[in-house]
Amino acid sequence: MLVIDDDEQCLKLTARMLRSAGYDVTTRTDPLGSSAAVGALCPGLVLIDLNMATLDGDRLVPLLRRAVDEPLLVVLHSGMTETVLRQRATACGANAVIPKGLPPEKFLEQVFDVFGRPGA
Repeated sequence: MLVIDDDEQCLKLTARMLRSAGYDVTTRTDPLGSSAAVGALCPGLVLIDLNMATLDGDRLVPLLRRAVDEPLLVVLHSGMTETVLRQRATACGANAVIPKGLPPEKFLEQVFDVFGRPGA
């Protein structure tokens, strides 16, 4: 799993929650160069912050999809309202959304819904 977020504190917290649930997690703070990372890693899931300084997540989604030949699960992650988040996800072709600020168990429940449990 690849997590891309330019907020280092949020990135560390998200990665810690995912690792504690058993996922293998790679992180990036800079969306630039993420296409190459996706091509090299071939992650099963990419969790992307929607609002980043250098490149918004919804603009990154099509670039990441072109970097791999296999289907790629992409989830947008943001503190925006869920309605706006869903609209932006639909427009860019993301598979799902997960709002930021959820309690860890709710966050993981939503990750499980999209990606399945580790080892399952």
